[in-house]
Amino acid sequence: MNSSRVRAGAGAVRPRRPPGRFRLRLERRSKRIRRTFSGILTSRRIHRTRRAVDERRIWRRSRPLVRIVKIGSVAGGALLLALVGASVYAVVDGSPSGVLAYADKVCGSASFSCNMLSGILGPILSLALASAIFLLVRLWLVSRPYMRRAREQPHRVVQTAGSMIGQVVGRDELCHVLIEDIRDPGNRRPHVVIGGVGAGKTALLVRLTALLAERGAVPVPVRLRDAQENLDFRELARRRFIADTHMALLSDAEGEKVWRELCKNDQVVVLADGLEEALIEGNARKERDNLLRLAIRRANEQKLPLIITSRPHDPLRDMEAAIVELEPLSEEAALEYVQEHGGREDDRRLDWVVETADVAETPFYLQVTRQLYRAGLMAYIRPRRADRRLDTRSVDRAELRLRLLDSWVHALVDGHFPAGLALSREDRLATVEQLSLLACIGLRWDRLQVRFDDAEAMLAEPRPPVIEEVDRALGQLKRRFDLRLAATWGTQLGLAEARGNGLRFPHTIMQAYLASRLIDAAMDDETYRRHALAGSGRELLIALILNSRAKMQVNRPRDQVTRRTGAATRSAAVPDIVSLLRDEANGRRDVKALDLFAAALSIDCVEDEPRHSAIAEELADHWPDIWARDQRTLEEAKRNLIHRFGESARTISERGTNPSGQPTEPGYLNLYRICCLEQSYPVRLECVLEIGAGEDEAFATLERILGPEADPLDGHASPPAGAPAQASGCRAG
Repeated sequence: MNSSRVRAGAGAVRPRRPPGRFRLRLERRSKRIRRTFSGILTSRRIHRTRRAVDERRIWRRSRPLVRIVKIGSVAGGALLLALVGASVYAVVDGSPSGVLAYADKVCGSASFSCNMLSGILGPILSLALASAIFLLVRLWLVSRPYMRRAREQPHRVVQTAGSMIGQVVGRDELCHVLIEDIRDPGNRRPHVVIGGVGAGKTALLVRLTALLAERGAVPVPVRLRDAQENLDFRELARRRFIADTHMALLSDAEGEKVWRELCKNDQVVVLADGLEEALIEGNARKERDNLLRLAIRRANEQKLPLIITSRPHDPLRDMEAAIVELEPLSEEAALEYVQEHGGREDDRRLDWVVETADVAETPFYLQVTRQLYRAGLMAYIRPRRADRRLDTRSVDRAELRLRLLDSWVHALVDGHFPAGLALSREDRLATVEQLSLLACIGLRWDRLQVRFDDAEAMLAEPRPPVIEEVDRALGQLKRRFDLRLAATWGTQLGLAEARGNGLRFPHTIMQAYLASRLIDAAMDDETYRRHALAGSGRELLIALILNSRAKMQVNRPRDQVTRRTGAATRSAAVPDIVSLLRDEANGRRDVKALDLFAAALSIDCVEDEPRHSAIAEELADHWPDIWARDQRTLEEAKRNLIHRFGESARTISERGTNPSGQPTEPGYLNLYRICCLEQSYPVRLECVLEIGAGEDEAFATLERILGPEADPLDGHASPPAGAPAQASGCRAG
């Protein structure tokens, strides 16, 4: 019986023995230790991820394996130097001691083994010494001047930064956020900063260059205008870095070694400016969108620290990058920046200029205002009225911006700045005239870079009106055409940058302003007009708006730096700009149609016979048909148009009646209709804000369909005669 129990239990699993007292204590202690270390590691990880945004941490060091190799190289080089020094001492002294004496004694009986070891260790230690010299000496000598220049003079490192970019204010917080986002390779992805014309994208890169250099990174700004055949951000940065450090390099091969070492250390940060200018020429233009997305995807796969600036446009859709919209500065920060070094102007006048011209929106106007304020020249910026009182209702934003630019260029011609430049007033005026011609040529093709060949080809007969106008102005100054000399002088004046067989305007607004001086004469040419309106670049539209405000300025001396509207010589030949813009806008269904309508409204509101209501009705009719692949681009263009609509409507309301005595009614009813048709909440909110800013005039216009006579609960109430049919249905939604 007992034997059967044993056989039956032979295949059974033996029950586990319960743990003893000592084992239980050991397990409890081990759990406590693991819990303690796990809590420490978790808290450190959380602390790293929750650091303050403005905490300036140094740039991430190289990988552990790279650091081990560096330490080994330095240790091997130090060992070789010690052995060589000890050997030299032994030879000079004649009696080796210590380790060398022991090695000589051992090698006397084992010469083959010593020769084998010396043959292996000698080259290894020599290689370690060479690596240590490169890492500790040559790498430092090459990168140190570049890093110092990036910290102290970042505008000299950023190619696209003009001479007017000074201290950058109000962007430190955004810069710290961007740096922290690209600092960790595990969470790194490219960032694209979006901003409109003159929003301060290049100024942001200048500030990023200085902050990155302070943290120990190596910022390499590149100009994407140079990428026309293909786009490789790492290759562009490599060529740019070697070109900037060539004076400190012994050879091109050493430059390649320095670049590879910096990339291996994860120290290189690529700052790319002007994505909208990349791949716009040649065969690559056909596949531009795909090539841009592939280039950013390649940078993402390489874990390349990359920050790109761009205007809003369609290729930004579906990119493997973080999109950051560049917000305008606050008026308080703008005032603080302008008044930083004091001045002689009235603070009330300065506050009025900053608010009315909205200089915080565009850093270029902020720099212009600061230079005028420091030079004591703000007295020229005043309203049109003879009493010179500060009345914000006497001048609109566009006209005040024009006066800022007029005063700045006038001070430039009079020699107030730049300091130390020996150019006569006539030479400066001749430079401005010829650069204005080149700016007009650039607007024809919607480009910042202009070739001299394009301008020289226009000098042949028959000459277009714009050439005749410039030739007449140069004749009065007793100067003649010399575009290359004008480009050189323009570079010294800070208006342009001479580059080979052409020049580039570093500031889009300055190009638009210079072109506005001659845009009437340029638009007289049918070929120019057709090409310019087909491109419809924002610089062209800004130039047309500035020119419309210039026509309002009268009784100014002829020798001042003003643009010539041509009213005396070409009054019949000057085309109706508003009609041209309306025709071009009605033939489009893309985002440029919105820009064209916005320019037409801004120009029309200061004409003798405004057609504001007709333009507003056309805009409302086309509003549902306008589309874009990138919704962000479409929304930004719509909000800009609504803002311009509100400004022009308020200008119409202030004028009251036209010269013929007929009242001019602003198109608030069509703005309300657009608000009803729009699906985007930010755009509808912008519409509501502009209607609210219209005050009594907007209320009186909308009272017919929203007043007490209309039942707000009746969504089918018919609007009064003349009101758009769509407007009545808005209340039902």
